[in-house]
Amino acid sequence: MKFLNSKKGSIPVYGHPDLMVPRYGRDFMGQGELYLGVPFRTEQLESAGANFILQREPIKIRPDLWLSGEIPRNTDFELVDDRMLRKIGSISENIEFGGYFAKSLHGITNG
Repeated sequence: MKFLNSKKGSIPVYGHPDLMVPRYGRDFMGQGELYLGVPFRTEQLESAGANFILQREPIKIRPDLWLSGEIPRNTDFELVDDRMLRKIGSISENIEFGGYFAKSLHGITNG
């Protein structure tokens, strides 16, 4: 929030359409359910200048930087941490993550 407030005008914020859905961790170090999601409401961030660009598909942000979009887990060897949940209404489900790809002096990096 401090970053947004320090800038003038609109700041693009790229993410998944479920970016602002509440996320929780369950049973971490005996703490029960712990909120892990974005600590601000959409309206607060938008009023501070955030311009949300939300999509499930890959998107080119700059010539050397792409967001991968949604990456579904389709194989048995991809472990899902059942302690990481998102809540939509009364339904809790495991979280899917995306990543990024960037061209650097050392080649293509991802995360």
